[in-house]
Amino acid sequence: MSVLSKGDELVVYEMIQVAAVAAYLIGGFFSASYVINFVVTITLLGIDFWIVKNVSGRILVGLRWWNEINEKGGSIWRFESLDQQVKP
Repeated sequence: MSVLSKGDELVVYEMIQVAAVAAYLIGGFFSASYVINFVVTITLLGIDFWIVKNVSGRILVGLRWWNEINEKGGSIWRFESLDQQVKP
């Protein structure tokens, strides 16, 4: 069972996206360094990607994927989804 409901997950997802855009747009007012603004924005976008891939994908739409490397060095993609059965 999830600690957060689907509505809470959606709010967290949107807050991270708004924070990334806000950091990009108004980051120059808080720091004169372009590098700090860039690092903060990229970090927030990385967190957004992780939330979409691992949290939202699993909880909101029931999808999960990852990449494995076999012994020969080849890439194998694994995909999972929840059962499509409708519960009465």
